[in-house]
Parts: sequence; structure tokens; C-alpha cells
Amino acid sequence: CTETSKDDLIAMLLGPRFEAVTSSEAAYDELKKKGENESSKLFENRVTMVANIDTMKAKKNVISDKMKELQLELERLTKESDEMEIQINEAQFDLDSLQESVPTKNKQTDEHMHAVSQNVKLGESVSQLVESLLEFKASINIKTSTSQTTTSAQKQNITDRDMDFYLKSMMNYFNSDLSMLNFIRQRAQGLCEKIPILEMEIKTYKELGMTANVAEMEGRVNEIKDNIADDLRVVKAIQQESVQMKNDFFTLREKYVLNGGDLSPRVSMIQSIEGTAERVILG
Repeated sequence: CTETSKDDLIAMLLGPRFEAVTSSEAAYDELKKKGENESSKLFENRVTMVANIDTMKAKKNVISDKMKELQLELERLTKESDEMEIQINEAQFDLDSLQESVPTKNKQTDEHMHAVSQNVKLGESVSQLVESLLEFKASINIKTSTSQTTTSAQKQNITDRDMDFYLKSMMNYFNSDLSMLNFIRQRAQGLCEKIPILEMEIKTYKELGMTANVAEMEGRVNEIKDNIADDLRVVKAIQQESVQMKNDFFTLREKYVLNGGDLSPRVSMIQSIEGTAERVILG
């Protein structure tokens, strides 16, 4: 009896399906090998891709760190640029102040001269008014003490002329006062408007630690405030003087009427004088 091989036994058992099974086993082995090869390649590719991703992540971190450094540098340069801009503005301000110092002083001198000139004119006007008032009072006293033989018509003629001159002088006086007050108020208003601007600049320079010109600017603010105070004192003095002149005006009108004078033709001018005087006194 011959020994039967393993393959023969399998063929006997499978019968006609032996060849199909044998072919399937061969195909399976081939596919298995192919799958192992493909898996090996996929694994290698995966490893390579993971390594590439890690490399790119590392590069990204380096770039991010570099961007942070650049951002900090940009912020530092921006701050330095802002500080430099302030220093430039400060230097330009000093330059402009230096260039304008002589014209500004001349302008201030002109303004002071104008104010003094107005005061001189006011003094001259007051002096003329005082002289006319004294003449007017003297004329009234003379008329009061003269003989009763002096006719009313003669006395009225002289008094009318004196009164007309006096009224014109008073009108000029109060108009001059009103012009002076308007000028002083406008100047004081202009000075007042400069103060908050300078104070804001001083505050900004202090906050930035740039105190080079703070003391000088604070001195300018104090000087402006002193000038405003001087203007207000002048206004008060003019108003007080106007009150006295208005009282004298009333007294002399009373004397004029008591000596037979007629104010009815002069009512319009008197009202105008009184209105201007009130504007001066009340401000």
C-alpha cells in the first residue's frame, strides 16, 4: 500500500473544489504579502508626514516667537516715535515763541500804549469836563448873586449856551468810557481764552514727564491772570468815576432848572447821556 501524501488527501476530500481552494490559497498568500507591503509603505508615509508636521509646527512656533518680538519692537518704536513727535512739537513751540517774541512784545507794548493813550485821552476829557463844570458852576453862582435887574431872557441865553456845551462834554465823556470798557473787555476775554489752552498743554507735558517748558508756561499763565486782574481793576475804576460824573450831571441839571433853565429841548440828549452812563456803570 503506497503512502498517501497530505496534498492527495486534501484533494480527495475537496474533490472538484481542490483546484479552486488551492488557487484561493495562493491568491490569499499573494494578497497578504501585497497588503503587508502596502501597510509598510503607509506606515513609512505616515511616519514621514508626522515628522514633517512636527517640523512645520516647530517652524511655526519659531515664527510666532519672532512675530511677538517684532510686535514688542514695533510697540517700543511707536512709543519712541510718539515721544519724539512731542519733543519736536515742543522744540517747534520754543522756536515759534522765540521768533514771535519780539513781535509779541511789540504787540503787547502797542496794546499797553493804546490803553495808556485811552487813559490819557480820558484824563484830558475829564479835565476839560471839570473845567467846563467849574465854569458852569461859576456862571450859575454869578447869575444867582447878580442884581435883580438882570432880565430872565438874558440869564437864560447864557445858561443855555453853557448847558449845551456841558451836555456835549458829558456825551463825549461817557462815550469815551464805553469805548474804553469795550476795548478792555475784549482784551480780557482774549486773555481768558488762552488760559485753558495753556493749562491743557501743561497737563499733557507733566503726564508725559516732559517738564522742560512747564515752569515757563506756568509763568505765562500767571502773567496772563495778572493782566486780566489789572484790566478788571481799570474797569472798576472807570465805573466808579462814571458814577460820580453821573451824580454831578444830575446836580448841575437841578441847578440849571432852579436858575430858570429849560431842559425840554434837550431831553433827547439827556436821555442818551443817561443811557450811555448806565451801560458804563452796569457793565
